[in-house]
Amino acid sequence: MKRPTRALLITALLLPLLHACGGNSEDDQGSVRLINATADFAQLDAYRDDSGIISNVAAGSGSGYANLDEDSYTFKIAQTGSGVTAASLSGSVSAGSHYALLAYASGSALQVSYLTEDEGAPSSGQAKLRFMHTAGLEAGNVDVYVGQAACNALGSTSIAAASGLSTATSATAPTAYTAFSAGTYHVCVTAAGSKTDVRLDIPALTLGNQQVATLVLTRSGGGVLVNGLLVNQQGAVTPSANLSTRVRVVANTLVATDTINVAVNGTTVGSNLSPASVGSYRLVTAGALNVTVNGAAVDVGTATAPAGGDLTLLVTGDVASPKLSVVTDDNTPSTSASEPVKLRLVNAVNGLTGSVTLTLDSDVIGDDVAFGTASVPATVATSAALATIVASAGSSKLWQATDQTLTTGKVYSVFLLGNTSTVGTSSLMRADR
Repeated sequence: MKRPTRALLITALLLPLLHACGGNSEDDQGSVRLINATADFAQLDAYRDDSGIISNVAAGSGSGYANLDEDSYTFKIAQTGSGVTAASLSGSVSAGSHYALLAYASGSALQVSYLTEDEGAPSSGQAKLRFMHTAGLEAGNVDVYVGQAACNALGSTSIAAASGLSTATSATAPTAYTAFSAGTYHVCVTAAGSKTDVRLDIPALTLGNQQVATLVLTRSGGGVLVNGLLVNQQGAVTPSANLSTRVRVVANTLVATDTINVAVNGTTVGSNLSPASVGSYRLVTAGALNVTVNGAAVDVGTATAPAGGDLTLLVTGDVASPKLSVVTDDNTPSTSASEPVKLRLVNAVNGLTGSVTLTLDSDVIGDDVAFGTASVPATVATSAALATIVASAGSSKLWQATDQTLTTGKVYSVFLLGNTSTVGTSSLMRADR
């Protein structure tokens, strides 16, 4: 018999050592993927401890799986190319199991949850769907309806598939799965306890035979509406972006008898408005703007109402040259424990040259606010009917409010309205949420 060579003997001795150092076969490994459920981070990377395992995962998408030995790890998520950990968690990997690191934005930070992806398939003709609400800090608690009724037709017989979802209960741990017959459904997400305060409308969500999926709710730019992301178990990740926008009209033309009408994508959001008025938010399908003053069209240029946000449409000037200004509203609540209120200034004073400054108890919180624009919302402390708020142009006081209450979680706007002689009596402060 031929004796083994020295090389064969060395290889035989090394094989057990290689397995012990993490060279296990796929049968001894589990699988982990990264899902970027944000709109805030264009691309994300995932690390196992300090070693990169997944890279360049675009917003609203998921990666392929990385195979890891059965063990416990610290997973870290970083913006692609930065190498700086933005979120982390500990998780265990079991052989033959599948997991998803789901990264989402909440408050002022990136968060990450660890989801299992090995739910058993439902019976033939059925699908399983669960829900995960990651935008509770911004949008508050929500209910989810899955049926055939349009969102504007939810009635007393409409039963929520998930009720009172909050970040505290459903971000780190999604709801249990609910079985549905395979088919196409109309999904409506509403504020908890309301069937009319719609936060997301998905007209056609198709659930296939024996499909297992998670509908993840994520925050929007305006902070009140939410977006959707359908995560198929061990499969595709499909965004269901919000197609609506919340719009309000602030009318402030010079002539008291002017009438102002505003439509978004063909839906009226302000009708026969009189000057120095602030309308309420209306939910409409995002799209083109149409504005008239006394029946004459106002040139809106390329301005549109983008999806998923909150907008204030300022109509100012006179009938000969009216102006439309589109102001993007950030109605996300403050996450600061010491300054849990947000406050800003909107300058719509006709005929005022120069900019405006807003102070709270003599501290400047909005500076150099030009006509037709708004200041960046400032986070401020609460006040029990003690706050003094002043808007000034240079040394000239334009408007003042004393003994004001500022409540935790509220977002306020001071609207400077009228003209240079009436601004003191026409202006007002409004709670935006």
